[in-house]
Amino acid sequence: MSRRSPLTLAIAFVLVIVRPLAAATPEEVRVWLRDVDAVRQPYPEAIISVRQTERVGGVARSADEFDLYMKGRDRTLLVFTGGKQIGRKILIVGEKMWLILPTAHPVPISPHQRIMGAAALSEVARFRAADDYEASVRAEEEEQGGHRCRVVDLAARSPKSHYSRIELWIDARNQPRKARFFLPSGRQAQEIVFLRFEEKEGRTLLAEMECHDLLAPGAGLTLTLEYLRYRPARIDDSLYTLEGAR
Repeated sequence: MSRRSPLTLAIAFVLVIVRPLAAATPEEVRVWLRDVDAVRQPYPEAIISVRQTERVGGVARSADEFDLYMKGRDRTLLVFTGGKQIGRKILIVGEKMWLILPTAHPVPISPHQRIMGAAALSEVARFRAADDYEASVRAEEEEQGGHRCRVVDLAARSPKSHYSRIELWIDARNQPRKARFFLPSGRQAQEIVFLRFEEKEGRTLLAEMECHDLLAPGAGLTLTLEYLRYRPARIDDSLYTLEGAR
């Protein structure tokens, strides 16, 4: 019986680890991405209550609460219910977005403003990894938050996408652990770390994530979002008009 050298065994061991990633079929990768999307958007229509804490240099500066009225992938109404922005709303319908103030006319939000602050979080929430991006898998796994993760590079299918490229870390349960969002210019705009998930009625729900806004003035701005409650609901279409939202 022939004996393999230590070098041959080491190479074989590396191939066993790397090959499943390198050899993943497009359909397998789409399954990973669909699972990631399902965790982030578990219901076709829902009202989601969120607490947002803003930190600068690790020190909490403010906290807001808001409800997200989400219908499909292209209609969202964000209503601030607590904190310094109480009474404000952000309406998103397709590619259009408005800021609605209690005592003023709705203000259209420009493409530049859409990638900043609360508007950016709404924009990030809308993307569908499985539908909107072409995926390629890196050969080696990486550690993220104590989890071994596959790293998937996503390239936008449409030149109109606000984020032309996304780097996505996915754990063994097909849960997202980190995502980096890049503008068409190549500049990184956001980094999101997915901190916690919860199981409810047979679904895996996102419970907490941390967002690093890299376009905000100054340094060290972090938003922590806690998803307090998911309520599946049938939401009337009239809510997604300027009059209905007001």
